[in-house]
Amino acid sequence: MFGRRKLQNEVLELKYRVRELEQILCPFGSHDFKLIDRTVYVDPFDVCTIARYKCQKCGKEVTKDEY
Repeated sequence: MFGRRKLQNEVLELKYRVRELEQILCPFGSHDFKLIDRTVYVDPFDVCTIARYKCQKCGKEVTKDEY
């Protein structure tokens, strides 16, 4: 069976591998983000917009809050 520490090390190795592959596809963070979803939340005192973007080259998704 897998121990907790062994699983944590494997997750960390996979995160580094994803970062490495992303760097190969989009060197120096040159992502080509396109808007895929926008959600607006309204309460009596504030309006918040949450936008989701996806890179067309590597498929990385980013969520940004816009006030």
